[in-house]
Amino acid sequence: MPTIGDHIAARRRARALTQEILAERSGISVETIRKLEQNVNTAARMSTLTAIARALGTSTSSLLGDAASAAARREPDHDQVALLDLRRVLTPAR
Repeated sequence: MPTIGDHIAARRRARALTQEILAERSGISVETIRKLEQNVNTAARMSTLTAIARALGTSTSSLLGDAASAAARREPDHDQVALLDLRRVLTPAR
């Protein structure tokens, strides 16, 4: 399962940004971004994630990987496949 850092790295690369540029745009230190992307830190404050998400032009929930709530809010980058996995877990086998 992808981590917060995996989501940040993927979105940063998709926008052709370096960690330094993301740090500058978000106001978050390069060290923090590096540690998140390398999964040294696997959690961050919501304010940190919100700043990174804004700098990446995406939602905070997409960085968290919360597909269900992203879909509920009809966010453009939610992951439909993850919703199917969630449905399989919550729906009892027949």
